[in-house]
Amino acid sequence: MADIFIRSYHDFSKFFQNQNITIPSRHSKPSTIKITEDQYGELEKSAEFRALIDNKQYRKVDSMPRDQVDLIERISAANDAVEAAKKEADAQKALALKAKADFEALQAKVDADGGAIPNEILDKLKEEKEAALAEISEWKVKFEELKATLTASSVGVTETVVVPVTDPDPVTVTPETPAT
Repeated sequence: MADIFIRSYHDFSKFFQNQNITIPSRHSKPSTIKITEDQYGELEKSAEFRALIDNKQYRKVDSMPRDQVDLIERISAANDAVEAAKKEADAQKALALKAKADFEALQAKVDADGGAIPNEILDKLKEEKEAALAEISEWKVKFEELKATLTASSVGVTETVVVPVTDPDPVTVTPETPAT
């Protein structure tokens, strides 16, 4: 499938919904886009697209130098990244506005209750902290007990002594086995 390039001489960008393609305005960088033959065939079915081609607002470019194609692709990718970043920023801004509204609603409730809620929350957090510290202390004690048990149950280091014998086989003496 060959790629087709469409250059825009139109003052405005145009979105063609049947192929989910936006052809940029002539003022955009790049003002040329790359599409497939199938997409072009679908675009030609649109009366509006054909009218813009006939009025020389768009032009099908038969060939482009490879360096320009690379540049178009890089600029398009960068533009897509910018659009994605803008969408993400808008989504984050909406979340921030929602969080701010939630905070203001909670603050209004706290103010209406005379500030009793923050003390309850603070007391609960203190209780959770004390419970966590107590649990940590319990685990430290258990750890020390396990450490002591491990130390008590570990076998002492055995000594190996080599006794010279006239026999060509040396005899090894350990505390568990007597020398022969």
